[in-house]
Amino acid sequence: MKTFLAPLIAVALAAAPCAQGTETQKVTRPAKGSAKSAPKTLKLGVAVPASLAITDLDGKSHKFGDFRGKVVFIHFWSVKCPWERYAEPKIMSIADDYGDKDLVVLAINSNQNEIGSQPDADAFTAKNKPYATIRKHVGAKKFNHNVLFDHGNKISSLFQARTTPHCYVIDKKGVIRYAGGLDDDKGNKDPQKATRYVRDAIDAILANKEIEVQSSRPYG
Repeated sequence: MKTFLAPLIAVALAAAPCAQGTETQKVTRPAKGSAKSAPKTLKLGVAVPASLAITDLDGKSHKFGDFRGKVVFIHFWSVKCPWERYAEPKIMSIADDYGDKDLVVLAINSNQNEIGSQPDADAFTAKNKPYATIRKHVGAKKFNHNVLFDHGNKISSLFQARTTPHCYVIDKKGVIRYAGGLDDDKGNKDPQKATRYVRDAIDAILANKEIEVQSSRPYG
């Protein structure tokens, strides 16, 4: 489903508000003897760098290394995306159902029109805190998981996230084990018959089993 265009990456990239900019900058090959360069993109079977950091709604920085030892479910998310009206209740249900099973759920907003420029640290102590629209939405929907902000599309580019919700499941060692759609019922037309890709991936990891479907087409 295509909607009106909106820039996601600050440097002249346009995409629908349900899409994530995924262009990466050309990386110069390191000279002999230099440190190994960071990966341009992350793929299935690759570990997310432990040092990769992102800030939350209150300006607190989180490193992906902080989540080692837990299963991590990431969904790239947007307040403006119409598909989120179907996805959000399902995602919050997952957060509830696995809350006591070493699962961390992270919503990452990479829509630059929505999140604006990166706030200064002092802004979070002011009366009118950053991300007012998003705060209102999160409060109204009673979000039960952390919301993070990808200024400059650094994270979405690494993950090659293209839509909202584009979902990823990461195992306890930080390795990406699933990438794609939340399920195969984007319009919530027949939930009872839906193949629940994210839930199935989480269940498989927690049970130390192979994931049957490791990738699918994300909707959005």
